Amino acid sequence: MPKISIIIPVYNTEKYLIKCLNSIKNQTFQDFEALLIDDGSSDSSPKILDDYARNDTRFKVFHKENGGVTKARKYGIDKATGNYIVWVDSDDWIEEKHLELLYDAITKENADICVCNFIKDSNDGEKKYYEIIKDINNPLKSLIEEDTCRGCLCTKISQRALYAEADLFPPEGINCWEDKIITANLYYYSKKTVHIPIFTYHVNDLNNASLTRSSSNAKKNAEDKINVAKYFDSDTRFSNLDLTTQKYAIKYSIFMQNYINQKKIPKNFWTLFPETKSKIKLITFMKNEQINFGLRFIEIFLILSNFNFFAKPFHYILAIMRSKKQSK
Repeated sequence: MPKISIIIPVYNTEKYLIKCLNSIKNQTFQDFEALLIDDGSSDSSPKILDDYARNDTRFKVFHKENGGVTKARKYGIDKATGNYIVWVDSDDWIEEKHLELLYDAITKENADICVCNFIKDSNDGEKKYYEIIKDINNPLKSLIEEDTCRGCLCTKISQRALYAEADLFPPEGINCWEDKIITANLYYYSKKTVHIPIFTYHVNDLNNASLTRSSSNAKKNAEDKINVAKYFDSDTRFSNLDLTTQKYAIKYSIFMQNYINQKKIPKNFWTLFPETKSKIKLITFMKNEQINFGLRFIEIFLILSNFNFFAKPFHYILAIMRSKKQSK
């Protein structure tokens, strides 16, 4: 039985797949199985997976009908045999000591979860992002209330035993931000979480065809994010947490990505966030402590006034400012 099961959901990532697989194969820590879950890809990804697995028995390919990333994750967990679970997205890649450092930390500390930082690879180069867990004894607070640590599964190694919990995965159909729900549940059941300040996971920010980045999928992504908010709102396990920051992050994301680009917002946006129905209330409510409210007011005013020539560059400047604050 391998010490680590690496689960890689795959959907139409032929352009990046070999780099991802090679980065796993070249790990300094070699006691792993790599479970390649082909979620009904329509490009050459299935063939790439099959060809790759023929040369290394640790790589195991499973082909299934397309059902979304949540089903693919569940499928991978059912097939996993390792003591620990590591996730890698099929368009991302990991540095050669990624597994070794995560495994050494989680076993040395006898922890349930170990979290690392990550790097985003984009046209502008590499940029480091920190998972800031202010209270390591209460990572849920940093994830939900403070929004300083992200819900990305790929920055974590965790005990496979945690995945035996029946309510770990989100409801079927949520494929955007679904890992935030899984991460929250992992933190809920974890008795001990540790963090190591390494940057060995690379997020590919160049793949514009990714379902979570694709503009053609914006409406579905917005609905998923709303359902993520509803999930936390209705689950009694999180009733003692203040969801204001989470709701703000979701609200802002949906408003900016949908309104600025399409002038459309899903109807259930107004149902979940009735306080934003009035444009005046919307502007007031879009306050964010990370950015001066005067700048936020100008941003929203320009968007609602259809001054997109100024609104879009202004929005991107503020996005950079927010990103710099979050990465410190």
